Amino acid sequence: MKKYVSLVLVIIMIAACVMVSSSCGDMTGGAVAVGYDFCAAICDGRYDKAFDLCYAGSDDLGDKESFAQRYKNIYEALQITDTELASREVKEIEDSECFSLNYTVDFKSDLLGDFSHEYQAMIMPDVRG
Repeated sequence: MKKYVSLVLVIIMIAACVMVSSSCGDMTGGAVAVGYDFCAAICDGRYDKAFDLCYAGSDDLGDKESFAQRYKNIYEALQITDTELASREVKEIEDSECFSLNYTVDFKSDLLGDFSHEYQAMIMPDVRG
């Protein structure tokens, strides 16, 4: 039960960034760059950088400091000792200016052991102007 609750917390934590924003001129190249940068930031523990790539209009994100602290707290509570990006792919969503970011992260945890999880986020044009 403890493993299940912990795994659910990890899923909720990382799913908090459901929308990633791109302001690059070339949408396809920009979307890939933003998606790759977001994954790298999360796996490297640079949560403030990951926040900068998220759609700040979402009420779920809060401010940059609380966003970063939330990740740190959850990783600490779950005793995550290492993360590795196993895969990532950015695909254009047909008839849309948006892209889908699909990625898998491998976790090592003193509490849960080794586990992987797949995530999906939407990359959308920067609506902030």
